[in-house]
Amino acid sequence: MLGFWGPAGIVGFFPLPGDKRHRMMVSDETENPTLAFFQEAAEARALPGTKVSDPRWMVSLCQLPHGESVPSGPCVCRRRRRA
Repeated sequence: MLGFWGPAGIVGFFPLPGDKRHRMMVSDETENPTLAFFQEAAEARALPGTKVSDPRWMVSLCQLPHGESVPSGPCVCRRRRRA
């Protein structure tokens, strides 16, 4: 596992079975991430020369405020903006 943090935010890489495949997680509020978004995050937050390719799954997740439970059924989670 590799993790990087700095002024641009946090990015983590978690190894998956197979040849050079990792799950990449980025701290950000982007609702519809694209391959370009992940490449830009990797360039800004990880090691120089990091290349992102061949995504199998891209999704936006959010962190619920402490003590809040996840509603049952389908929902779209919107992170509360700080005032």
